[in-house]
Amino acid sequence: MGSPFVVLPIAISVVIGSSLAWHWQPHRQIEAHTQKFLRSIESQDWQAMQGLVADSYQDDWGMDQAELLATTRQLLTPMQGMRVDPVDIQVTLQTESSSFPTGKASTLIDLTRRGNSPLPWVSSTQQQVLATPFGFVWQQQSWRPDDWQLMKIENPALQSQDLEQWRSGGL
Repeated sequence: MGSPFVVLPIAISVVIGSSLAWHWQPHRQIEAHTQKFLRSIESQDWQAMQGLVADSYQDDWGMDQAELLATTRQLLTPMQGMRVDPVDIQVTLQTESSSFPTGKASTLIDLTRRGNSPLPWVSSTQQQVLATPFGFVWQQQSWRPDDWQLMKIENPALQSQDLEQWRSGGL
């Protein structure tokens, strides 16, 4: 039997190492970063949001990082007090030839006011978009297990013309 002064530090090290390995698994990081991204939108912390979006961000609507940040700020600043809750995040890891893993978090997004009352300004078109899962494509950026950035947002129900109408106050 080993001395408790030897066994206890080894046991603590194994527990801490196992906990970190569990926490740093790519699918857990993708889910955590998706939640962090949505929390930055909810709190309208545009600087935190920018830190999560890759410089090389490009989506199907033709937006790059700067346009995503500007559009999000324009659309959501008037909606102070809004809750942005992901519903049942599903993560899939994508196998690509990249040296760092890529994955996609798919989730519905529930928008409510603080206190869970409905949002009267959500139009039927916007409700249709919110009824379709959003896809958040993330890629690990370095050897650090927590270094992930958003590469793309997807939602097949959201069309470019919808974004233009939304920006101009329509929809």
